[in-house]
Amino acid sequence: MTTIFIVLYILIFAIFALIAYAILQIKLFGMNVKDFWSFIQANQILDKLYCLLKKTILNKKAVF
Repeated sequence: MTTIFIVLYILIFAIFALIAYAILQIKLFGMNVKDFWSFIQANQILDKLYCLLKKTILNKKAVF
């Protein structure tokens, strides 16, 4: 039973350490975490727009 708690503690510690390391790398790059999150959201929006455009072109055979 105690080994389960030890393994669980190590896994939780490793997760927090990886998150802290990622934040440190973002800050060393010169970005804020908020800016990085905005960048990720913008990429997701662009991916959705690309999929929508691709479907529109395939369905309507648009001519530019």
